[in-house]
Amino acid sequence: MILCDAVQMLYSEKLQDRGWRDVHIDRIGKLLWCHAIRAEEMYGLSICTENLEYSVHIADDIRRHSSLDNYSCELYERAILRHKAQKHNSKGLEKTFAVRESIRNFLEDYEQVNGPISEYGAGRQLYRFNVADAVIPYYFNELPFKSCKLLLKSLSDNPQPYIQHALSFGVAVGRVKRKIFPASIANDLTRFFNRQGIDVRIPRSLLCAKSIALIDDLGNVEKFTKGTTCKILSEDNTTEWIMEISTILIVGPADGYYYTFVNGPYYIPTIDGRNNVITHQWTKTVQLISRDYVLDSVQPANRIKRKVMLYPEPSNLHHPRFSLCIDFKNPNLTSDVDVPIYPKVLETIRILGPGNQLWHAKVVSVDVDSRKATVQWYDHATRPGLWALTRNEDVISFLSIVGLCTVNRVVGGYQIH
Repeated sequence: MILCDAVQMLYSEKLQDRGWRDVHIDRIGKLLWCHAIRAEEMYGLSICTENLEYSVHIADDIRRHSSLDNYSCELYERAILRHKAQKHNSKGLEKTFAVRESIRNFLEDYEQVNGPISEYGAGRQLYRFNVADAVIPYYFNELPFKSCKLLLKSLSDNPQPYIQHALSFGVAVGRVKRKIFPASIANDLTRFFNRQGIDVRIPRSLLCAKSIALIDDLGNVEKFTKGTTCKILSEDNTTEWIMEISTILIVGPADGYYYTFVNGPYYIPTIDGRNNVITHQWTKTVQLISRDYVLDSVQPANRIKRKVMLYPEPSNLHHPRFSLCIDFKNPNLTSDVDVPIYPKVLETIRILGPGNQLWHAKVVSVDVDSRKATVQWYDHATRPGLWALTRNEDVISFLSIVGLCTVNRVVGGYQIH
């Protein structure tokens, strides 16, 4: 019951909407500490895991960063059935898989630098496609993603036009099935080929793949599947669109080649009443909204640029309508973002003065509701490079805090870094 009361407070919509007060934070802190103590008394030290230790710090995290989100990024049992089917020690599943994954990553990095560590499988082709036995026209299809990755790397330097065309449209991962699609998709595909000067009429019965492996614009082999969000280059090479892939189609032969297409909802910028694009106040990224198009919605896979990430706009997590995009593979993504700092008592902070001078102070008390703190100032000590703590106190705003500092007590004063 103690833990149930704490969980109800964590996911309370009333507290998320109206905000947490000190009385609420103190209550959940006492509940979680009580739960940890009772668990240790009843089950012994074996129950004192990292998760139990983390739980007693939730009150401090809420005081500094507000309440938790209304969703969890935890892998649930249904999502790890494949991992549980492997051999493990039946107790620390996460530890077993983490050790195994770290060994695999180490071996991959080692072989890339020093070559294969074993001659087992040397000279054996690890994918099914064979150039000598290929019958034109063809498209690439491999079962595991590892084989697709090897195929793309092995044939990337092959000058044959059929191979280069097939590589540009990717390798289908897994089984390929035939399905019936709406007439709007068939019409989109017909218009695409007509614009290319290819007179063909596309039927509604088409091949469908679950995933495709492509070489993105950064030279990395990536797997694109249903639910993957990516950037797609427009036909005139001037605009990048954002699409969440819902369907992968294989069409052909048309003019002697096979083509791969993707379809799904687009994410377009939102506009205010003055026709200005709405951006987020911190990240300065465009606020996006999902739209389904009937005309010219299907896009060829060779225009896919790279993967991107979408997450709900933080102002309305209960009913997310808008999204923000993180182009995490873009090398020009990084930029300075001003994020407010919520100090704790006894921490040392760096403050920007009215004349842009930097001051140092020790936090005495914090008023989260008014976003203000009472601080005790540091001044230069007699020894150069050291600081002395004075008795002068002032009330400062959170907006004037520019960073946190580490303090070391030495002979003659304090060292502040």
